[in-house]
Amino acid sequence: MILVSAAVHVDVMVGGEGGFLKATWYYLAATVDISIVENLRDAAGVQSLDPLLAFIRTRLGGIEMIKGIDVSKHNGAVDWPAVAAAGIEFAIIRSSYGKNSKDEMFQQNVAGAKAAGLKVGAYHYSYALTVEDAIQEASNCRETIAEAGVLLELPVFFDMEDADGYKERRDFSFDPAEITAMCKAFIDNIDLDCGVYASCSWLTDYIDWRSLGCAVWNAQWSRNDDIKGYMWQYTDSLEINGQTFDGNIKYE
Repeated sequence: MILVSAAVHVDVMVGGEGGFLKATWYYLAATVDISIVENLRDAAGVQSLDPLLAFIRTRLGGIEMIKGIDVSKHNGAVDWPAVAAAGIEFAIIRSSYGKNSKDEMFQQNVAGAKAAGLKVGAYHYSYALTVEDAIQEASNCRETIAEAGVLLELPVFFDMEDADGYKERRDFSFDPAEITAMCKAFIDNIDLDCGVYASCSWLTDYIDWRSLGCAVWNAQWSRNDDIKGYMWQYTDSLEINGQTFDGNIKYE
């Protein structure tokens, strides 16, 4: 896939036995599946689309990407063959949460994703309130993955947010230095390839992600990725065969 980073239009002359048709292609700052254009060219034998393909790849500074989803037990039973058939190439699967809890469907989801040909990573949802909590959570995550006996091709991500208001209800200070220190403690103690997941606002206001030197997964449900780190969660409403997932893009 290609990420188009500008709002432009391109006029293309599509030719055939019946003559030529001028087609104007408009691109906004959004994700464009370049294979659609390639398939159109190949099916119609329209080589005049080649300049358009070259324009997307070079003039717009396109970035190669692959599509993925993230899942937990809350997604229920995932139809992994349907996911793969939809062009999804990787999955980030919740392994654990908090200091002691494990996602009961982690091993099943990993097995299903791998059987369908997807690359797999994991994430741990954090309830940590202190650096010491984060260290214990790293131990829980590491043990969960080890006990499942799975091989991960992609990193483990420390999910730092407060989606259910747990931290706020416990008068957490939301101090950026402390939150960044918690992220670092988890990363330093898990003994696995590890990155951090957070919303764009958390990455901007609370986490000094540049100082962590790790993979960054930005949750920003919009047409733009303002972080452009390792991965971008661009929607929470990707529909595949009647199921709804978070949709992600991994930069290659």
